[in-house]
Amino acid sequence: MTWKQWRVHSAGCPQESALSQNPELTPLLAAVLHARGIHTEEGIKMALFSANTPLGDPFLMADMEKACQRIQKALENGEKITIFGDYDVDGVTATYLMLSYLRGKGAQVDSCIPDRVEGYGLSVDALTEIAQRGTKLVISVDAGITAVEEAAHAKVLGMDLIITDHHQCGSELPQAVAVINPHRADCRYPYKDLAGVGVAFTLLRALEGNDDAILARYGDAVALGTLADVMPLTGENKRLVAQGMPLLCETENKGLCALSREASLSRALSPIAVSFSLAPRINAAGRMASADEALALFLAETDEEATARARALCSLNDQRREAESELFASAQEMIEAEWDEISENKAIVLCGDGWHPGTIGIVAARLADKYGMPTVLAAREDGLVKGSARSVLGFDLYHALCRACEGLGQCGGHENAAGLIMEAENFPAFKQAFLSIVKEELQTPVGPELDIDCWVTGDLLTIANVRSLEKLAPFGAGNPQPVFALFNAEVKQVIPLSGGKHVKLMVEADEWVLPALCFRLRADALRYRPGDRVDVAFFAEINHYRGQESVQLTVQDLRPAQEQRHREQEAEKTLVQLLTKGVSALRNPIAVPNRSVFATVWRGLQRLAQGKRIKTSPALLYCYARDEENGKATSLDELSVLIALQVFSEAGLIQMSEPAADFNEEQSIVFCNTGSGKVDLDKTDLMLRLIKQSA
Repeated sequence: MTWKQWRVHSAGCPQESALSQNPELTPLLAAVLHARGIHTEEGIKMALFSANTPLGDPFLMADMEKACQRIQKALENGEKITIFGDYDVDGVTATYLMLSYLRGKGAQVDSCIPDRVEGYGLSVDALTEIAQRGTKLVISVDAGITAVEEAAHAKVLGMDLIITDHHQCGSELPQAVAVINPHRADCRYPYKDLAGVGVAFTLLRALEGNDDAILARYGDAVALGTLADVMPLTGENKRLVAQGMPLLCETENKGLCALSREASLSRALSPIAVSFSLAPRINAAGRMASADEALALFLAETDEEATARARALCSLNDQRREAESELFASAQEMIEAEWDEISENKAIVLCGDGWHPGTIGIVAARLADKYGMPTVLAAREDGLVKGSARSVLGFDLYHALCRACEGLGQCGGHENAAGLIMEAENFPAFKQAFLSIVKEELQTPVGPELDIDCWVTGDLLTIANVRSLEKLAPFGAGNPQPVFALFNAEVKQVIPLSGGKHVKLMVEADEWVLPALCFRLRADALRYRPGDRVDVAFFAEINHYRGQESVQLTVQDLRPAQEQRHREQEAEKTLVQLLTKGVSALRNPIAVPNRSVFATVWRGLQRLAQGKRIKTSPALLYCYARDEENGKATSLDELSVLIALQVFSEAGLIQMSEPAADFNEEQSIVFCNTGSGKVDLDKTDLMLRLIKQSA
């Protein structure tokens, strides 16, 4: 188990600062504001009270007046209207808003959402099929801003087109009745970071003329789409989510109620529950089948239909998880095989046959987070390559893809996430172009990073201080939940949870003992034991249990404390010197591991083994070997574990993927069949050298 690169922004708030002197701020809240560079009254107001930000005048959006006039004309004349959406949660919720609202106005309206095989956005084929339905007006939501040719085709077919989108504009806008996008250079709307559903919501505000009524009716879906599309929770988005979340918790939408029940969610939904539980189930429809199934959930009119729709989405989500796991494993194998090239290029660009197009975006995001590199994953099928890309902090992915795709294919998206499509034969040239751009523009060091607001002492983690952080909510992109760090805390107790799937540590810092929850960290993979010293990065939260409140830490990262890391690094350096320069290169003689040390490490290996092959790190093996000591005093330490692994390898007892020179890096170890004969470890090359230096 390795850890991320910690970027700690502050060591707390200086006592003499205005923030520390502000009686309305607790010390913990003041520390977060200081870490985020918020010191002025206006800045504090925006951070703590932007949930009350007034919504902008919808008619400041370029072309809004034209859009409203054309829609009113269609309503008056009974013209057929088709809503064209996207297959993700943002697109589905935006489609639901427009469809539901116009139906309520008596419109003759239907919808069209392409599947992933057809590809993202407006297409000539889709518009042709829509025209055959008798449609006279097409309204796109969360799509269309780059559809220059498609807009011209709609005109030829005799259809008017209104585009509402929030993706970056191309060099040329489509020729349509109205193009509503806050990123237009001539758009005077003050807030630019709306989701696709946020832009659709703004159009409804303009049509209705009553913000409160539209927010009350659709605030639940707007909050859901905004959170699912990972839009910055600042300004208007923060208000939309802050006011939409209570509506989502008490929603009257039968489909959303049923989905919450099937996902075993309480009525007290949090933004995290929406992002990681509701949104994936809705997205599963577009990923694994048809987004129309998700739209049908929002439009369900009976409890029976809603429950059936919700269960179907949960089933699709299970299929999505399985396909995602398979793709992740396949991509991991490719990364390991190409690691030298990938680490030099500072980017991951992979293309595979048979990869499910509905999961490449999720896996790309996981890989970008794991390796801290821009990541492009592409599925090759029928002569085409369709890809999804995710970025890292400080790298404009959309700009890079536009440059790399020039003359080779098409792309669309944002700075942090985008998609692409091209002929398969063009992909190698695209890859080379993209990697060249990454080398040119990516200045920050690669590797997974963790932004930490500030380090704290245990006495700051009181219920009152932690509760004050709720003033910053809702949390999400652009307004992350504060992350804190405790340094040199002592592990007092290790408690497996849920059959060992998760772990709770009791850690002591500054005489305060606190529970630290490590989700998705199996107890048998934990490399810490009581008495170890650790640094903990965490969310500070209030736990409610049987009417009692207490502070708990939700761990985001865990690493050995500085003194332990130093010992591990010294052990790594010593082994490398032994293997490359020999015993003579050591400054001081080292103790030769005795038989009891080898026996202890071997038993630890056997406990870790699942069959003949295991994947483990020396750090985890060290913990298992310590367990095997049973309180006996031995000379077991970090260096002796590394030496033992090397000796076992030289003796033919195991095969390692590489020398165990990185104490925390996982590697594959295979047990070899040596028969019943004993192996003399002292005859190995490394032991002969060590014994000679000790003579």
